[in-house]
Amino acid sequence: NAAFNAKNWDIAVVKYNEGVAAAPDFVGSAPVLLNNKGAALRERAVIRYNTTIKATDPAAKVEGLKSVKADLAEAADGYNRSWTMLNNAAPTDFTDPKVKESQIAAAVAGARDTFRLMAGREQVDETKLDIAKAMIPAYIASETDAAKKESALLILADIYRVAGDSNNAIAEYRKVLEASPENLDAMSGLGLS
Repeated sequence: NAAFNAKNWDIAVVKYNEGVAAAPDFVGSAPVLLNNKGAALRERAVIRYNTTIKATDPAAKVEGLKSVKADLAEAADGYNRSWTMLNNAAPTDFTDPKVKESQIAAAVAGARDTFRLMAGREQVDETKLDIAKAMIPAYIASETDAAKKESALLILADIYRVAGDSNNAIAEYRKVLEASPENLDAMSGLGLS
């Protein structure tokens, strides 16, 4: 956490990995560490992306974008692992159910943010679509704010569009437009798809 707070993303990722490896199946610590690692990977991906897009060397750009895509994919995997572990935990694994609820909320919100970055930076790892299909609807189900629900629906549609899955993108953009017929981003995405 000290490395995270100091914005030393490389060390934070290494240390969170060490923490998870110490007790990979312990529901009392692994989900928290996986969620924190996901946040560190997202932050590192943003910095790498911002540096990469300014590069003039094409080979450096390609390598930089590969590392951005890898960080976001690893973050998605971590959030998924945390969420799955928490959902499969027995009620007796937690003395305070609010701890479990808060970590589930952190996992689905972290996944939403990760997939938003994947779509926005056009760095979607197609092997993570199943995670998006599961975790974004879980986020939507837990969210009470209609605007945030709509935004998450749009993220899922954008993920499909960037991944080249036009049929699913079209279906998801239409869901957004059912809820908000004037949504210009959904109209644009639908037209592109």
